[in-house]
Amino acid sequence: MAKSAPPIANPWQFWTVETLASVTQCPAQGIADAWPAIYAALDARGIATQAICAGVIGTIAIETASTFKPVKEAFWFDDAWRQANLRYYPWYGRGYIQLTWQTNYSNYGKALDVDLLTDPEVAMQPDVAARIIAEFFVQSKAAEAAAQQNWPETRRRVQGGHDGLDRLVRIVTGLGQPG
Repeated sequence: MAKSAPPIANPWQFWTVETLASVTQCPAQGIADAWPAIYAALDARGIATQAICAGVIGTIAIETASTFKPVKEAFWFDDAWRQANLRYYPWYGRGYIQLTWQTNYSNYGKALDVDLLTDPEVAMQPDVAARIIAEFFVQSKAAEAAAQQNWPETRRRVQGGHDGLDRLVRIVTGLGQPG
């Protein structure tokens, strides 16, 4: 008897595109384009619960300056500015989570079997950026904090402090999570 494929998880099981756009203040098209791959990456890592998804969505809204697309750190400046001003150049922030530093590019590249050291720009590819944020939420224990709805700790695990915490709390509560 042939074994059937496992059911495909529904990335829209918790919220619609319109709800996510309204709550995050991010473009609906950006969410529609990005969320299925991000959700699939979270599901592949076994962390696609409603609370963790809310934390990831809020994080992406904050870290991408409301674009819901992979972005480069200080994207309003050119690469010459980044080279002159960022001590960790060329491994500056990229993606949905703003992956930084050579050691992180090496670590996440190995974890995902993707060469991020030779070409750090690969972290800007939406499918790779989705896998990076999922892996980051696991490795940094941000997923554990989000599962416990501990938003200050979730933000600290991502950002190193609490910059953006008020917005994260607004987003996750707008998505039905306790603040």
